[in-house]
Amino acid sequence: MNYRFSDESKIMFNKKGKVVFFSLVCLTIIYWFLALWYKNKTAYTKQLVIFYAIFGPIFNYNPWLDFWQYIYQFIMTVIFFAIIPYIIVRYYFKEEFKNYGLTWGNKKFGFLLLIPLVFVLFVVAIFVSQDSELQLEYPLSKLIGINWLVLIFYEISYFFYFFAYEIIMRGYLQWGLKREEISIKSIIIILMIQTMITTLFHIGKPSSEIFLALIMGPIIGYAALKLDSIYYGMILHFIINVFMDFFILYRLDLLPTAFI
Repeated sequence: MNYRFSDESKIMFNKKGKVVFFSLVCLTIIYWFLALWYKNKTAYTKQLVIFYAIFGPIFNYNPWLDFWQYIYQFIMTVIFFAIIPYIIVRYYFKEEFKNYGLTWGNKKFGFLLLIPLVFVLFVVAIFVSQDSELQLEYPLSKLIGINWLVLIFYEISYFFYFFAYEIIMRGYLQWGLKREEISIKSIIIILMIQTMITTLFHIGKPSSEIFLALIMGPIIGYAALKLDSIYYGMILHFIINVFMDFFILYRLDLLPTAFI
């Protein structure tokens, strides 16, 4: 039977689909207020409004708050983009959270794609790290160049940001709208919704990053659905940002010279 797009949308946006979509929108708005609302949006003086309102007076506006505000941001990301979706799925939908793309899925094909793409991203990062707009934005805190211990701690913490981001955007959202009998039209609608949200989420970032979010949204989203796993896209998302941080620090002559 040839369904129209409106018919496909009605199937996806049943009670569960509506809960998934509107909870994601609400969680994103609250998260933005708590962990993405900046007082300043210039290169070295960005300040998370809520974080500085709470911790600024306590720590007498210590310069290292510029570093710790991002650790706070990563923690908020895990809470709003991973833990709360888990609670909704496990205790409201009464489903297994792993069924939302949180398995390795098609391992053979997934790793077959992953390994060469890591090398591709390495080369891409070398070139795009020359972008002056990206150099202003990344690393989020230039203090991570103080020593290798700080840099390693930051990047490990950064992983949990991408872990949670991919869970809600490519896992919770896409599997929440996905049905057992999924058609090409349904996939297109899911990818359009996911790409729209992930692109809007990048508003305020460098223009090249917004463009990449628009292009990569449907690609990573489709790969997640086909591989039955969000992990491969999550790893690539994290790796490109680690490469970017490293090469930008190198170009700015800010790489650490000591371990501690």
